[in-house]
Amino acid sequence: MKSYEGDADGEVYVVEGLRRTPLSLHLELRNHSPDGFAWGYGGSGPSQLALAILANLVGDKKAVLWYQPFKWRWIAQLQREEPWSLSEKQIKGCADRARTRGAQHAIILAIYGRLSKYASTSFIRSRTMRSARLTACFFIFTRRPASG
Repeated sequence: MKSYEGDADGEVYVVEGLRRTPLSLHLELRNHSPDGFAWGYGGSGPSQLALAILANLVGDKKAVLWYQPFKWRWIAQLQREEPWSLSEKQIKGCADRARTRGAQHAIILAIYGRLSKYASTSFIRSRTMRSARLTACFFIFTRRPASG
């Protein structure tokens, strides 16, 4: 079983048994952060880390679909500049939830796009957009998976 470990220096490793290898950035999928990985917030470094972990574990196509929810549920919640470890079981649990909530997310994004297109004033547009974003967050990020 794989696990992923980050150290205080920003290096991330794939651990399989006694073998510990550096995790590839997977810049060919998305180039969020060519400078490397980060965690503990929702920026480009955490996006690259979430994408790289999922690409390594579940493949490129699924990684591209699921890395943003995974970033917010796990990567952004890690302590900045602190060592961490995530197991394959924890990550796959989050990926399974992302897959089942994917349809809800697609519907919310479609509504979000439609509302912004038809809102006539900037005030209505900003209130409507905020409401749609909060709804999306509620459906996608309501429960954090149990540690495993």
